[in-house]
Amino acid sequence: MAMGNRMKKVGFAALAMATVLMVASPALAASSITVQGVSSSGSMVTVTVRNSSCMLSLGTVRAEATVNGTRMTTSASVLLLPGQTATVSMRFDGIVGQILSVGISEDDHPI
Repeated sequence: MAMGNRMKKVGFAALAMATVLMVASPALAASSITVQGVSSSGSMVTVTVRNSSCMLSLGTVRAEATVNGTRMTTSASVLLLPGQTATVSMRFDGIVGQILSVGISEDDHPI
């Protein structure tokens, strides 16, 4: 009988720990979406991103570039499955002279 109670306690502790890890892991983890590559052609900037987590991830890709001598920023949202790599294209209002920076920010709740 004592063994049955012990097994219940161990099972409950394991379930509680799994629940805490599932809830806390997105908040404790580093960014799971990474930039793999950047290119530009004409008025388009193309960014390749990858979701390295085992969860669905939603993020916003931002690119800053000089366009006709003016600094401009544009962004696009991306939703990635676990392990998925995707290409995000962003259009500027003129010919891109130089890409100044590219970054990604993750949203806390993808759904």
